[in-house]
Amino acid sequence: MPSEPSVAVLRRKAFVLAGQLVGKGEPAYQLLHDLTGMTSISGQPASFWGGLVDQLRSIEHRKDREAPGCTVRQWDYIQALRQQLGMDEAHWRNFLKKQLKIDHQRFLTVSKARGAIAALTRMKAARGTQCESTQL
Repeated sequence: MPSEPSVAVLRRKAFVLAGQLVGKGEPAYQLLHDLTGMTSISGQPASFWGGLVDQLRSIEHRKDREAPGCTVRQWDYIQALRQQLGMDEAHWRNFLKKQLKIDHQRFLTVSKARGAIAALTRMKAARGTQCESTQL
């Protein structure tokens, strides 16, 4: 009979998955606290950590395929602009907080997505003119 995974193994797995989703360190801790809604997640049983690992795997599986709260076309366009700009996850989270005043991309509505597209397009245009001016 296989033994149940220990709390330490499940906890480590949860932090690794969170680190892969949003970045290691503080962003991973913040994601886990946001998902659980708890101020402290230490001292939880193996069933808690197992459920959290399953939830993180689900997020990882659907991360790139589903639009948060905007249309799929908007989300695909935002993802394409981010890729063209070379914007990583940490930069994207900071962009959401500073420019759109939202804490997470799950709060990205249709109207907020319009603002994100406009801002990313302006960033792309500004980088394009910077590249042209340095080549002259």
